[in-house]
Amino acid sequence: MPVAVSRSESPVRRCVELCVAVAVVLPAACGCSHDGGSASKAAGVHVPANFCSLLSASDISRVMGSAYPEAQGSQSPSEAQCTSIPTAGNDVSYKLYWNNEYCIDGKAVDQQCLDSQSKGFAVNKQSAGEVQNVPGLGDRAFCFVAPPATVDVLKGWIYLIVGAGSCVQAETLAGMLLAKVSA
Repeated sequence: MPVAVSRSESPVRRCVELCVAVAVVLPAACGCSHDGGSASKAAGVHVPANFCSLLSASDISRVMGSAYPEAQGSQSPSEAQCTSIPTAGNDVSYKLYWNNEYCIDGKAVDQQCLDSQSKGFAVNKQSAGEVQNVPGLGDRAFCFVAPPATVDVLKGWIYLIVGAGSCVQAETLAGMLLAKVSA
């Protein structure tokens, strides 16, 4: 449908208005969603090439309140694990687990993948003992308070475990990681 443009209206302004309209209408028309929860479930599995680099030394230092070095770690076909060890204080560790039998990097997320991740999360929660649920972080999350505090987060296929000095610190770092992995 042609759109009438007034001669007094700026072509740049009209272009911006059309771009905004397309940005709003096109995702709805194609069924795309920005609701956070289902986007990571419907999208494909994407394992970051260098998971340890997702949190910088300054990110970790800011959350922990003292100087921390860059995290170092390793990556296997089913997990990536990283640790930042300060000269004094608690280590910070973070891990990304995926069941590489069902959650295959570069492939679509299916129900088997989601079920396998959910089962692993449930087993860890049950074996952790007394935990605190963490509302608003991923689909499900809990903190095991014993030093170091450990937060487990499940969002779609993404299963993160973050260890830090306190639940608040671990939750903050987990939230930062979750945003980067699910982006």
